[in-house]
Amino acid sequence: MKVYGTYPSHFTRKVRIVLQELQIPYEFSVLTDLMAVQPKQFANNPLLQLPSLEDGSRTLIESDLICEYLIEKYGRGQLRVYPEGDIVEHKQRLAIMNGGMDSGVKIIRGQRNGISPDYPFFQQEQAALAASLAWLEKDLGQQKFYGKTNELSLLELNLFCFLEWALFRKMVPSLEQYPNLLAFLRYHEKRPSFVKTHPSITEGV
Repeated sequence: MKVYGTYPSHFTRKVRIVLQELQIPYEFSVLTDLMAVQPKQFANNPLLQLPSLEDGSRTLIESDLICEYLIEKYGRGQLRVYPEGDIVEHKQRLAIMNGGMDSGVKIIRGQRNGISPDYPFFQQEQAALAASLAWLEKDLGQQKFYGKTNELSLLELNLFCFLEWALFRKMVPSLEQYPNLLAFLRYHEKRPSFVKTHPSITEGV
């Protein structure tokens, strides 16, 4: 099995965490030219995005799809795609997490290309990132898991990657204004698969 992505990428990290949790050996191929315009430079991803996963003859793109595939094929009950409860609400949570993460990526891409953050486009992306955190803060409340069984699912995994990446990339100065999110981060931050995949770690899988 082979994963294509980058170490700091929160989208790639989700896949790496699932592989760690399921104890699946894999090879990690780091993509280096993130401004390339050819799919072959993104492991043949036609969207020119990361991550991608090769599992035998099958190649998959899009982090949540990859995670769902891995959990359903190899999970043996160790992870859940979604917790019990309203699946529509859970999918909305996931959409807001991913939307906030995507806004952060757009901001960074602009910075790396020397585009002024004063452009209305980037101001809107910054506002969207902040609004997504505020929405997640209120929605999460004081719970540490989205399900009643306290089992790790794609939701907790996504939220943790979003929060730690936002701090790592200095998208927010701190999470002090989001006490529920901060408590969630502190509760989960010692989980071995989270520690091993921190965005600052660039060696080993």
